[in-house]
Amino acid sequence: MKKKTDPQWKDLNPFLLCTIFSHLSLQDQLSCVPFVCHSWLSALLHSLFHHPNLDLSSLQNLDDQDAQLRQRQLSRYTHLLKLAIKHCKNWVSIYLPSRNMLDFGTLMYVAEHTPSISRVVVPCDASVDVYPIFMAVMYWKNLRAFHAPFRGFQFVMQLADYCKNIVELGLHGQFSVRDVSCIIEGFPGLKLLDMEGKDMRKDYVTFKEFRLQILEKASGINSLKMFMHCMRIRIKKPCEQCALVRFEG
Repeated sequence: MKKKTDPQWKDLNPFLLCTIFSHLSLQDQLSCVPFVCHSWLSALLHSLFHHPNLDLSSLQNLDDQDAQLRQRQLSRYTHLLKLAIKHCKNWVSIYLPSRNMLDFGTLMYVAEHTPSISRVVVPCDASVDVYPIFMAVMYWKNLRAFHAPFRGFQFVMQLADYCKNIVELGLHGQFSVRDVSCIIEGFPGLKLLDMEGKDMRKDYVTFKEFRLQILEKASGINSLKMFMHCMRIRIKKPCEQCALVRFEG
């Protein structure tokens, strides 16, 4: 008669494991679960990343009191993410955290291996360095929607150069007339534009006055570079090189 043995951890129902892990905090998920056995690791990867959207926003909930602990947790999360990418590259959206952003190399790795991403969302109150995101859009050429804090018209031009199919754009921050002009010229296919940031400069009246003029001029200009040259300041006379834009102050 065979001796009855207790069930092994690795023999637990995978669906049950995923359900349990999904109710744990990210700190608990990263503390010991990945190191128990292979089946627990697989269940954790499924719980964290097996979704239509790649949601990295939970990184903003990592412990802020202990810098060393936070760095260890971020390192473990990065390792798990790279494992997941080997098996799942078909995410359609990516939600980035407002803090505790992935390091530059990791974000580039994610961007390079997720060409199907069509939507990127960065919280409007994000305090992260946008430079990695600035570089990542070079890989996300199928973007249809992009929401992020506004960090200057150079970022907008980068989007316009690499992501020509954007139809939904949300930018939050302070804007100048030049910035608005760049957006209008750079994304002719826009169907939705959200520029309502809580710290938006109170010059909406000025934008309203220039709106029709900008739209009229932008509609006849094919070169964004030429248009930005003319709009570098609110000029009082036609540009000597281009003679394209004339705005009355």
